[in-house]
Amino acid sequence: MEMNKGEIAQLNQDLLRPVFHTSGRFYWAVLFLAAIVAAALVSWGYQLWVGFGVAGLNRPVFWAFYITNFVFWIGISHAGTLISAILTRAGGGR
Repeated sequence: MEMNKGEIAQLNQDLLRPVFHTSGRFYWAVLFLAAIVAAALVSWGYQLWVGFGVAGLNRPVFWAFYITNFVFWIGISHAGTLISAILTRAGGGR
């Protein structure tokens, strides 16, 4: 099927419309994500200024926020793998 130049131009215009004409929601989403990144950078800078005690890394406490968060997400991923393996085995998969 051969397309003429008018059909190709219309197709290109339809496909590229979201790139050239963005809505206000896009800019609000970008502003929201930029605010999250700015808050993260401010928090990191505050930790560098004050010290690691902000995250719970003090002398008597060695399980601070970072290691606890890491262990939690590793546990979640292992649970997901286990559930997937159980469901695959129960479904007769090989």
